[in-house]
Amino acid sequence: QAQVGVDKASIDSSLNPVERYALNFKEDVDPFYSMWYLSEEDRLEETESLPQEEFDIEAIELMKEELEANAINDGDLLATLPEPKDLLRQRHLYFREKSRLLANKKRRKLTGENWTTKIDGKSKLPFWYNSDTGEAIWEKPKVINELEEYERANQKQWNAVPLKSLFNMMEHLLPFPERMKCASVCKHWRKAAQ
Repeated sequence: QAQVGVDKASIDSSLNPVERYALNFKEDVDPFYSMWYLSEEDRLEETESLPQEEFDIEAIELMKEELEANAINDGDLLATLPEPKDLLRQRHLYFREKSRLLANKKRRKLTGENWTTKIDGKSKLPFWYNSDTGEAIWEKPKVINELEEYERANQKQWNAVPLKSLFNMMEHLLPFPERMKCASVCKHWRKAAQ
């Protein structure tokens, strides 16, 4: 411990013969055959032979400031410091646009406008694709089925009331005689009365 640094003799004496051979190989033999070692040596020689350039930091900083000033004078927008009143207006515009987009998305969801039919590339069969969520299904979407039921009910009046609505109505009726009377209206009502 009296010496400073690594004591190579003590390290060599602690190595077994295989480790000593490997160390000798890495230090003496490998540098003559290793492509990386030879290419690295060539690169170092090239960099040493090139004249060393010194960079003038102050000149570079001045050139940078001059370029920035020219860009600002030319009208290029590098940075802005908006007025607080403009920030409030921008924020209002952002939230207005965001709420408009959300309202459109909800409207498309309720009206089924986000569902379109497409043709599968492999099977050549039609499928339903939701443009808002990216969902793809083979069966007709529930929203479109319900909308068609309500449209049919508007055209055919009481004979085509959607089953869901009929079930809700029948829950409030007594099984006998009220539901039995409703079952005699048509097949559709009979199905809901049971």
